[in-house]
Amino acid sequence: MSKLQKTIMVFLVSSIAVCVGSYADNGMNRFNDVPESAWYGDAVEWAVEEGVADGTGNGTFSPDDVCTRAQIITFIWRMAGAPEPSEKYAEIFYDLAPDAYYYHAMLWANEEGLVSGTSANTLSPDEYCTRAQAVTMLWRYCGSDDSYTTYFIDVPESAYYYKAVAWASNRYVADGMTLLEFSPDGTCTRAQIVTMLYRMQRTGTEALRSGDIQSVLIENLAAGSNLKLTAGKIDEFKAIISRAALNDNPEPQLGQGQTSNPMYVVHIVYAEGGEDIFYSPEAGAEVLYKFTGTYGPGGEGYVAIRSREIQEFFDSAGI
Repeated sequence: MSKLQKTIMVFLVSSIAVCVGSYADNGMNRFNDVPESAWYGDAVEWAVEEGVADGTGNGTFSPDDVCTRAQIITFIWRMAGAPEPSEKYAEIFYDLAPDAYYYHAMLWANEEGLVSGTSANTLSPDEYCTRAQAVTMLWRYCGSDDSYTTYFIDVPESAYYYKAVAWASNRYVADGMTLLEFSPDGTCTRAQIVTMLYRMQRTGTEALRSGDIQSVLIENLAAGSNLKLTAGKIDEFKAIISRAALNDNPEPQLGQGQTSNPMYVVHIVYAEGGEDIFYSPEAGAEVLYKFTGTYGPGGEGYVAIRSREIQEFFDSAGI
């Protein structure tokens, strides 16, 4: 091999090494189950970089795995700087092994009031966590601000998690699974909790104001036209729905069958799934409604909210 050939070979090997190193250092390629286009991608990258969460082994993050109480509390504890608990209650809870990865985190969380015992002597670290429980932990960690209200039809004001959900949705920490439903009893996945933590530590305009909504397309059935809303218009639309649900309809109006022939269909795409809601501009009784199997006696019914402001929004948007 000539001197020139050797020089070229060294250059090529060095170039390949640099490229491989750059690829390996790219956080988005760190886990083979976190696509670059994933809605939780930035949150996973942040959580790993900050030492809040780890991978689950073999190049995976397992974003769809359901979180336990211990896992969520450990994430929050790490985010808080892994403070040492006093361990004054250590002997009370027999389900906390001193060598468990979550031992100090769970004791700290109990001392700080983030979690209570599930009985006089247990903290149930391995119990799966619901969305309501997760946002309640975050709400308590952030100071339990009770100044917010929420319009989700499945979050009654009497629920222990009402103020936490209201805070989380208004602060854009967590969004509903649909426009009108939070799904408080649904399980919380690793992707969801790191996203909540990621949003929680951001402030002001950095927050994802439209939450998990990817797009909103309004279809005018009568005119045969449609309009895709910008991010700012999505926020405006959500604010109108919030005001309508809170001010005009303290209790959701339930019914069987279809309220009337809809003029508009609002197609909403979320990070996970989508839904269609309908709007009928009846004179003096404008109704936005969605069909659901949860409400209505003996079958699929609807939940409706009334607001003239919705029609004004459609008119101003030019649809």
